Amino acid sequence: MRHPPRARRTTRHLSWTTAIAVVLAFAPAAPLSGESPVEGANQATAPVHIELTGSRPADDAAVEGPVERVLLTFSGPVQADLSQVMVVGPDDWTVPASRAAHPDAEASHQLVVRFQAPLPDGDYQVQWRTTAPDGHVVSGDLAFQVTDAPPGAERPAEMDALEEPEEEAAVLGMVPPGTGQRWLHLLATVLLLGIVAFRYGTLGPLGSDGVFETVRERAGAGLQKLGWVGLVLLVITLGTRLHHQLGELAGGDGLAWEFLGHLLFQTAWGAGWWTHLVVVVLVGVGLILLGRPGAGGRAWSTLIGAAVLLPLIPTLQGHAMGSELQVVTAPAMYLHVAAVGTWLGGLLMLILVGLPAVRKLGGGSGALPPLARMVNAFSRVALPAVVVLVASGGVTSFIQGGGLSGLLGSTWGRTLLLKLAVVAVAFFLGFYNWRKVRPSLPGNPDAGTLRIPATVEAMLGIVVLLITAALVATPLP
Repeated sequence: MRHPPRARRTTRHLSWTTAIAVVLAFAPAAPLSGESPVEGANQATAPVHIELTGSRPADDAAVEGPVERVLLTFSGPVQADLSQVMVVGPDDWTVPASRAAHPDAEASHQLVVRFQAPLPDGDYQVQWRTTAPDGHVVSGDLAFQVTDAPPGAERPAEMDALEEPEEEAAVLGMVPPGTGQRWLHLLATVLLLGIVAFRYGTLGPLGSDGVFETVRERAGAGLQKLGWVGLVLLVITLGTRLHHQLGELAGGDGLAWEFLGHLLFQTAWGAGWWTHLVVVVLVGVGLILLGRPGAGGRAWSTLIGAAVLLPLIPTLQGHAMGSELQVVTAPAMYLHVAAVGTWLGGLLMLILVGLPAVRKLGGGSGALPPLARMVNAFSRVALPAVVVLVASGGVTSFIQGGGLSGLLGSTWGRTLLLKLAVVAVAFFLGFYNWRKVRPSLPGNPDAGTLRIPATVEAMLGIVVLLITAALVATPLP
């Protein structure tokens, strides 16, 4: 199937967008800056989703010995098996200590390290890195001084000096790390959800006469090609997301392979990664079956299964799993992602596949020409999706944002407001298409009337995905 010039230009725009996202996926990014929740501490070399709320010894405190442990308290649960706490003493020697652990089974919001011997007099720095239940990594440091240590508390001679890590150059300003690979994944999700939604929600109700069978045949070839694009993006992000997460756990010093088993098999983030892998397999099998005669039913059943699983991935690997009300935020996030895919993905399919499929057709059966029938069918799917999108987004934003003060007084809130502003413009264009362009199509079935405002709406939707990718890694208020 040969796309018309405007459709080919739109495809090139999407190709450039994807290429830029690939560059962002592999490029390093500057850490977010901000004040530490513990006064005087150097907080967060990665996006903050939980906060250090206290410590013993306290930050900047002068403590009379003996000091035999450090206890860190956080604003929410942390994963001890994905945590590191290192204590550095005078002359940059590391203090031998136990691995970070919870003080007891019920203290999931605390970490403790115990020293092999009481600390001698001197200045100490605690460098910590931990992981929230949603898989996001946060790190920081604090300092304290030991005075009047008991007799016998001396620095062991065999202590190793701590090597100062080299600072990574900041090349993307305040863009949160991993934004590019998250964007790629969201784009793949939208494409694949849109393919299934368009096939059954828009093409399905058109009818079964020869005109619409021709439309389905032409559109089916285009849907299959875009399905391969979505699969490639899924494969890319399957590797880049694991690479990024292991890098976060290592604090920018290589990859924390020692955490791989726990990360993949004992965390919600790992469950999301395995879901991602299953979706890759299902989409690959479905697309292969689509190319075989007589296998269309099995192919689409497989792709539907992948579409059902796709919204689980950002749900398991996002803010929703870190909320105390995850029984509400997790289903709301699933519905939010599914609705975005149905609306924006369906719109992309309409522009890239649907309009080219009907552009050369004349009239069709029924009262409306094929173009008008197709747009009406898409509208009947898109409108409920937008309602679910707004409702589910409102629920998650209210719970995670902490009300109006959280929206206005935090980077997360201001980023969300920017997203809502772009969404509002996209919805305005969608409303224009629905109220003005769609009713004119029966008398003037010209695809060009719809293509320009619909393309702008779709491009704004892709910008929304980029902002969302940054929002996921931005500190909650």
